[in-house]
Amino acid sequence: MENTQNFSQIGICARCGKSLTQDEITNSEYNIENRPLCPSCNVNEANQVLNTLQPELRKRKISIILLLITLVIGGLIFLICEHSSSDWMYLGWLIMGIGGISSAENIFDGWIISGSMILIFYLIILLIAPVFAVISLIVSFYKYSKAKNGIEYANEVLEHHAQMSTIEELPKAGYTHTKKEDEYITMYRDFLADGDITEKERVRLRRYADALGITPERVAEIESE
Repeated sequence: MENTQNFSQIGICARCGKSLTQDEITNSEYNIENRPLCPSCNVNEANQVLNTLQPELRKRKISIILLLITLVIGGLIFLICEHSSSDWMYLGWLIMGIGGISSAENIFDGWIISGSMILIFYLIILLIAPVFAVISLIVSFYKYSKAKNGIEYANEVLEHHAQMSTIEELPKAGYTHTKKEDEYITMYRDFLADGDITEKERVRLRRYADALGITPERVAEIESE
């Protein structure tokens, strides 16, 4: 006897409330609060992930490049001039710290600093900025990797569902019609049940076939069966 367990409705989509089969629950690529999504909502979620992470990936890539440039240039100046010119050595240190200034400021965000302490405050930030530049570089690498993995996974999800849609459109073994051709046949038989197909009904059938992507030649073959 055919096993229908995988086709029974045993759950609902966490986003749209559509009933889910066991296979859909098991194969849901994304979850909301540990609750599965239907295939359509999985596709929508993957698209949303791409819309969110692609700008983030570009942002992190630019951040990494800028941080590397300032750290390399500043580091070279600092090392070369370490024993020759203190002014150039300080310049190298400041260049290394350019990428870390904003990160250092965030650490002290919300602190109440009096006017007389502002100069000392920014001197401290300049001193520790290179350290935070290195930390920012590590964090940017981590977030870049995380965004890249998320994008790759979302693309895999979309590719998987595209393949599944293509498979669903293919005729099953021993069957000659696709799913869309079955939809056309249903409308064709409904019109045919009332007798001869009128010109108005023929126009509707033609438009429906065009919408489904069925060629006139294929329509003629289907109707002649």
